[in-house]
Amino acid sequence: MNVRQLEAVLAVIETGSLNKAARQLRISQPALTKGIQRLEAQLGVPLFIRNKSGMRPTPYADMLQSYAEAATSGLNQILSKIDAAKSGNRTSLVVAGAPLLASILFPKALVKLKQQSPNVQIRIVTQSRNLIDGLIAGEYELAVTALDEKTAALKLNQHFLFNDRLVIATRPGHPLARVKKMTPELLQGCQWIYSGEQTWHRDRLERYFREAGIARPPAAIECRAPAVQKAIIACSDQIGLVTQLGMRADVAAGTLKVFEIDSPLMARPIGFLWKKETILSAPAKQFIQLVERLCRDLK
Repeated sequence: MNVRQLEAVLAVIETGSLNKAARQLRISQPALTKGIQRLEAQLGVPLFIRNKSGMRPTPYADMLQSYAEAATSGLNQILSKIDAAKSGNRTSLVVAGAPLLASILFPKALVKLKQQSPNVQIRIVTQSRNLIDGLIAGEYELAVTALDEKTAALKLNQHFLFNDRLVIATRPGHPLARVKKMTPELLQGCQWIYSGEQTWHRDRLERYFREAGIARPPAAIECRAPAVQKAIIACSDQIGLVTQLGMRADVAAGTLKVFEIDSPLMARPIGFLWKKETILSAPAKQFIQLVERLCRDLK
């Protein structure tokens, strides 16, 4: 059984005539008749009865009709999507990113995209965990995230945007403000607040202390919520490792200060990821360009 045979059955049911069905399908009547006869032989049942008014479907054809309609409709839909993907004419975009990156990079770029392409349907996914898994599973077309050794090892396309940094956040007036150079030994003696889970930040901090040959300081407080972490840092001597990008508003408001650690481990490249086999849609390409412009402004 193939799609052409199903289309032939549907055409004969719709028109009630072999001649009309053949013209509708743009094939010869003998070819249409032969195709239906082959399908009847495969199924072992008659699909039509010829009478004075034309071709009348049997109960077997009635049973086959709904399946044939679903099969041909589904095939046409997927072919349409594939054609649109090949030509870059898709009118939808699903893009994902961690909450912080999404809140900074997405709004202006997506609003501009809607202004330039009003018919594009956009869906935003924000999550920190399993971001790459969702991309590989095809849940979204693009993901914005930190690029590292793990993402480089995956079969994904990467498009670099900019370098963020991991920095130390403290309250204004913290004793670290009087220090000219941050050292592992000095930082080991501080009170640290961690996220409570193994994050990219925590991994980099562990590697930083390991390279210095000393143990990472234990967590004085563990908290997953960034806003709560910042609030605790602002009113205590706790310090935390945060992204420089995520501290812009706090530093501008004077509620927190940041200090850089002199280590290449603190570099945090940010970029787009998408699957190797994906042909980016026109909205996706447009969105990448808009985010690139925004990143130039951020610098």
